Amino acid sequence: GKHNTAEASSSKSYLSDTGKVEGASKLLIRLHGAFMLAAWIGTASLGTFLARYYRKTWVGKTICGKDLWFAWHRFFMICTWALTSVAFILIFVELKAWSQESNPHAILGTIVTVLCFLQPIGAYFRPHPGTPKRPIFNWVHWFGGNAAHIISIVTIFFAAKLGKADLPEWFDWILVGFVAFHVIMHLVLSILGCVAENSSNQRISSFPMKDMSGSGKISEHMVNVDAPYSFARKLLLGLYLLVCGGFTAALIVVTVLAPIVT
Repeated sequence: GKHNTAEASSSKSYLSDTGKVEGASKLLIRLHGAFMLAAWIGTASLGTFLARYYRKTWVGKTICGKDLWFAWHRFFMICTWALTSVAFILIFVELKAWSQESNPHAILGTIVTVLCFLQPIGAYFRPHPGTPKRPIFNWVHWFGGNAAHIISIVTIFFAAKLGKADLPEWFDWILVGFVAFHVIMHLVLSILGCVAENSSNQRISSFPMKDMSGSGKISEHMVNVDAPYSFARKLLLGLYLLVCGGFTAALIVVTVLAPIVT
């Protein structure tokens, strides 16, 4: 029967050769895909999730002098930066040139990597709360982070069409499942934030859009207590952590074990 996959040898060979012919190693390609998936489906999703909805959760609890949500947000985003950097280097070591495939994956991936590098640089020079330039930083940081995350997901969809990836067609459906779950969780927590705001009759900063003015003028009461429905948010975070981790693991396994013939 017809072969389902085609494998190229690692070097040129004569048809008259009788020795063993082995395919070229795709280890670096597999590692590139695994690291990018871990970064943008896993750590980036968790990092942005915490920053958006958990600023008024675990109030008063700190790690190394930083609010709990910020400490974990920074940890996950550092992981995202490190994984993206290594993955970006690995693919150029493997290809030794720009991708020759007529697929926007390479261009979009480069854009994501550039945005990923700019985010921590901007965060390092962020103005203090209450200063005139703080609102500009808030909007730029918010836009850059969300743009990188959205473009990264689109880039992964295009990766499934690359010949070197050898990914099955149903890989896209796992991605669709993650995107659907991700959007639903954002909607649920956005609604919960609105309900919490109405129930407390205060403008609580459950997600960063609430303090885009950068005024830093928050009442003492708001600073020292969790926003309403804190327990529900914690349960939703646990659910998101488990499901997001499951999707990330599934996508990485399919990528590393490709080609999977069904």
